[in-house]
Amino acid sequence: MAIPEISVLQAWEKAGGQCECRRVSHGHIYSRCTNRLVFENRGAGTSGGWAPRYITVPAKGTAMSCEIMCLDCYNLARADEFHK
Repeated sequence: MAIPEISVLQAWEKAGGQCECRRVSHGHIYSRCTNRLVFENRGAGTSGGWAPRYITVPAKGTAMSCEIMCLDCYNLARADEFHK
């Protein structure tokens, strides 16, 4: 299910251009991942690449329902889903 674009833009603002991942399984023990992201690099496999991801089951398309992740964390999070 695609995240509404307005929610992605609001989540980007909330993230401040940094990855929001806080998963301990990704090595973020004391704080969130702070990889710097570039807005124009959405989905790009380059430095600053990122993707939006639902935090929970999508109920409403809001900035609080999705998080902005660097592609490394995004791919790890997707892989985590298959191991549950």
